Formats: sequence, C-alpha cells, structure tokens
Amino acid sequence: MMKRIITAIIACTLTFSVIPAYAFENSNSEKISKFTDVNVSDWYYKDVQFIVNYGLMNGESSEKFNPNGVLTNAQVAQIFYNSGVKHKNVNEFIDIYGNEWYYNAVMECGEYFPVHWNRYEGGAMFLPNSPISRQELCYTILRASGLSDEDIISQYESKHGQFEQGWRAYPEAALQLMVDINIITGYGNGDYGGNDSLTRAQCAAILNRVISLYGNIN
Repeated sequence: MMKRIITAIIACTLTFSVIPAYAFENSNSEKISKFTDVNVSDWYYKDVQFIVNYGLMNGESSEKFNPNGVLTNAQVAQIFYNSGVKHKNVNEFIDIYGNEWYYNAVMECGEYFPVHWNRYEGGAMFLPNSPISRQELCYTILRASGLSDEDIISQYESKHGQFEQGWRAYPEAALQLMVDINIITGYGNGDYGGNDSLTRAQCAAILNRVISLYGNIN
C-alpha cells in the first residue's frame, strides 16, 4: 500500500506532502547484498538499501547499482513515477514521444521539473537524456510537494532576502531551502555543488533524508 508522507519543515515554515512510498516491510535486503559495487563501508550503503527497499530505485543490473553513475531527467522522472507522485501533465513537451520507455513517467511527473524552452521551435523541452543537477532535484522535490515557483522564491526571500529572478533562480532557491533543513549537506568545503550532475548514490541519499528525517511512515 502506498503511504503518504507529510513533512513539516519548521525552519522554513513549510508543510508539504513529499513522496508516498511502499511499506518498508517489503524488504529487498537480499537484492542489496548482490550489488558488488555497494559495500557496507560505503557512505551511501544505507541510502541505497533504504531506497531500493522502498522500490524507488533498482540496480542497473542484478549485480551493479552503479552509485557514481549520473542520472538523467528521464530516469529521475521514473523514480518519482515509481513513488506514486503522479499528476497528469497538461504541458506538451516537444521532445517527448509516445514510444519512449519514459513517456508515462514524464507525462505524469514532468510538470515538477525545470522547464527549458526552445526559442526556435517555440515549445517546452524536457531534455530527457540530459543529466539532472543536484539543485534541479531539490526543485523537483519541492514542486512535487505542492509548492509553486512563487512559493519557492517567497520562502527563500523570507529567510535570505531578495533573490534574482529568472528560470535559473528557482532551482538555486530550492537548493538553499534544502540546505536550510539539512537535506543537502554539501562537500564539507562550503560548496553545495548545485550545478553538479546528480549521481545515483546522491539521489538515494537525498530521498532517504527527505523521507527519514521529515516523514512519518504509518
């Protein structure tokens, strides 16, 4: 049964529904142990275990999780689709076609992703095969939670002051909001790597923190 996780973010005065997930009792621990590239000593071991147990991510094969592999927009859309976060997308992306494996995921979850515009063809592009950045994942999580672009900027400005407007501003503001609530911890040198391509291990860690630290699984 899908569970709805209600997250109250006191630091940002936000309350939103994050990711409904499969009951944790549906364990895939044996599956985790077969990943030859995921060891108990790895920093991401528990994150991968958690996210595979929830059915949000699988290995790239029965033996490889590929923790350092880069995720694309389409792959992250599939993760959200697997989670049960769905809402029919009223937008038509000019680069999404019905015969692609990610079609349903993008149609259901694509509205939560940053929109790119093709000025020559005059339409919105999803860029399914492009790597997604760390800050873009933060934006997608907040949008899937029910926040609008205006909400994200408003919450940012209430705590950090005026923020430069523009489509790039929303993922950057979303990243800062996630830093505020300790979902994004950075690299230890003050750099949060917002524009860095998101790895599979990082995605597992971020989703684990969102669900574990701020969610209630009933």
